[in-house]
Amino acid sequence: MVDVPAVRAAVRELLVACGLDPDDTELVDTPARVADAARELFAGVGSDPLEVLGETLPAPAHDLVAMSGIRVRSLCAHHLLPVYGTADLAYVPGERIAGLGALPRLVGVLAARPQLQERLAAQIADALMVGLGARGAIVRLRLHQDCVSARGARQDDARTTSISARGSLAGPAGVGVDPAGIWPDAAGGPDAVAPSCPVDRPAGAASRDAGAGVPTPAAPRPRPASAGEETA
Repeated sequence: MVDVPAVRAAVRELLVACGLDPDDTELVDTPARVADAARELFAGVGSDPLEVLGETLPAPAHDLVAMSGIRVRSLCAHHLLPVYGTADLAYVPGERIAGLGALPRLVGVLAARPQLQERLAAQIADALMVGLGARGAIVRLRLHQDCVSARGARQDDARTTSISARGSLAGPAGVGVDPAGIWPDAAGGPDAVAPSCPVDRPAGAASRDAGAGVPTPAAPRPRPASAGEETA
């Protein structure tokens, strides 16, 4: 829980330490505003991420569950500067599944604290494995780091991709399955990752992909040649 009075006092001292007048018209309310923002930005501190998964449901099958385009907002643990972008995740259920709304909440509670991108990806994957008893999990984060764009290297267009995989969705070297097998946009381009092992799904199985909004159908089978038609 954020100590609001302490944050206000600390921000006022920070302004003074930076050579600013905390009683300036534009700064006089800044300590209070920062304290209010801190309650939201650090809301995940001390929270149990497994609790946000809520009541789980019996898994109707062991088919892949995937969600993409989850908005991520966090703070860099090193500079307390904004980090933002998207999370894509997938898991192979064991005996239980989570409601789809629980997946963005899981990402949100783990992001609402000072974070390292690599650690955030690992924590989301671990929560899916432990909280749901998943057979496998994979998480891809594609984030912009203001500590890279607003200072230091000042690379405004730089985006960092992190992938964390567990269980049946981890390749032989633990790198993870081919992301293009789950998220087609991962095929080619700067975010492409060399394939390590394919997603093992029964023929005809559809993925439950909330990013696309509809199941991804299996590829159609070739039509058998009728009598009199030439075959290749």
